[in-house]
Amino acid sequence: MTKTLDTKNVEHALWRFTHKLGVYGCFEVTLGLGMTRDHKEIVDYITYDKTGVVRCYEIKTSYADFKSSARKSWWGNFNYLVVTPEVYSKIEANRDIIGGIGIYVVGENGLPESVRRGSRHQLTVGERVSIIESMVRSMDREEQKLYRIKPY
Repeated sequence: MTKTLDTKNVEHALWRFTHKLGVYGCFEVTLGLGMTRDHKEIVDYITYDKTGVVRCYEIKTSYADFKSSARKSWWGNFNYLVVTPEVYSKIEANRDIIGGIGIYVVGENGLPESVRRGSRHQLTVGERVSIIESMVRSMDREEQKLYRIKPY
């Protein structure tokens, strides 16, 4: 599936926002092997930090995508919806706010700005390990894409 320019811009903004010492992130993490839910669930972006906190981000660049039947994966200690200002205004106007989920809007400065804090959720040890294993598999997939490119 081809990503829209809006999606690519939001991904880049989210990466810049979370790219810090001690924070490890990966896009399009396929959860599975040992998870208690459907093994084909994909989280748009997950970060894991040196303190053990898992953050899951779902990116929505259109209101239709937000309202679609596509699953929104809330697996982290903290879970966030990352949207454009246009999508946020429609979510707010229609009172589509999801309980316990934080919301970031990618602002004019090109970085996500928090408009609502998320609640902390406790993960079991098994859930945390499964998420990290899923991140490693997804990171390996991304690395393989890079090394398949013809060298200079």
